[in-house]
Amino acid sequence: MSLRAMDKKELEKTVARAVEIVRRFLPDAPYLYFPLLRSVFIWAVRRSYDVKEKVLGWKVGLEPEVVMAKPDDFVVAFFESDAAVARVYAEELRARDLAALRRAFAALYPVLGLDDPFLKGLFQEELSSGDFRRLVEEFEPRTRQALKDAAPAASSREFWRSLGRLAREAGDLGIHLLRDEEVQDLIIEKVKSP
Repeated sequence: MSLRAMDKKELEKTVARAVEIVRRFLPDAPYLYFPLLRSVFIWAVRRSYDVKEKVLGWKVGLEPEVVMAKPDDFVVAFFESDAAVARVYAEELRARDLAALRRAFAALYPVLGLDDPFLKGLFQEELSSGDFRRLVEEFEPRTRQALKDAAPAASSREFWRSLGRLAREAGDLGIHLLRDEEVQDLIIEKVKSP
């Protein structure tokens, strides 16, 4: 068995344990399992163990004044820099509809521009399907609900200890050898299994 196959097998076990831990702390919010676990494992892949600081630092939205302060050229460049996003917002870009672009920017920039693993997990379906308009529409209510639903677990010291142990264990497995997509696929598989 290759080192890579061994790592993957151990990772599968770790992901299964991780899903059980998160289910224990968040039994009524299954939609948060994937974003939360994706964040933990991606940070582990990147060799970062301070999970609590990272998770508490979630940027689930930019302050309105931050969005408004971005120059028009920055907003337009953001949309033009991603071919899929540019296709979806081609009409607004052509018309230079900055009001519409700024509304969409407020949701898309934290997810795509800041490359936040939690937000990418929370909006995985929309990102996979390229449904950026739905992401924009659901950004505010879904992120607000996610923070509300995660609050009880976030106040538990055991929750943070458990996530920290998982991140260290995953990091110690050498899963940095695996691509982020492989980790993501394993998490999705385990979260969807009964």
